[in-house]
Amino acid sequence: MIKEAHAKYGKVSMLDVGGRKTYWNILPQGFLQSHNVTVTVLNLPGELTGTDDDTFKHIAGDACNLVEYGDKAFHIAHSNSVIEHVGGWTNVKKFAAEVRRVASGLFVQTPYFWFPIEPHYVAPLLHWTPRPIQESLILNFAIGHKKRKAANLDAAIAEVDGIPRLLDLRTYRLLFPDCVIVKEKYFLLTKSMVAVRPLQ
Repeated sequence: MIKEAHAKYGKVSMLDVGGRKTYWNILPQGFLQSHNVTVTVLNLPGELTGTDDDTFKHIAGDACNLVEYGDKAFHIAHSNSVIEHVGGWTNVKKFAAEVRRVASGLFVQTPYFWFPIEPHYVAPLLHWTPRPIQESLILNFAIGHKKRKAANLDAAIAEVDGIPRLLDLRTYRLLFPDCVIVKEKYFLLTKSMVAVRPLQ
């Protein structure tokens, strides 16, 4: 998508929603500069990290309300494992609508609900259990990569409230009707999904 945008426009403007500057080290050194890419990294005010330079600009904002940007303000909107963190269904829909609105091309990734390992706790089957069981597990055990169990029931309930909302394929298609949903596999299982919309 970056190469296509560069060939078409001679430059590439990208919005990275909830990302980090260091994430882009996955690309070959000099790739962004050689394709004249500018990346606007948007995070909540308390999540801003990284320093600005000729390629990266860091801004505070709310991905569920990108009112400061017009329609198709960016060539590409990119997001990696963020949409599941924005809260309830209303915010999930707002996030999807806003990234679809502000960019021509999309690359929006999220973990898949039906993968048996809950990715944020790295715990098997946790996200498939009822809330009371999740609360009990978090209260009584150090689950997955968490180093400690919850201090009390109130803390366990609050932690379960904050567990990201994982999405399934049907829901992702509903949120991104104009995108191709690419399934990322781990062995034979779908681990995550990417909503991809070519440049329009």
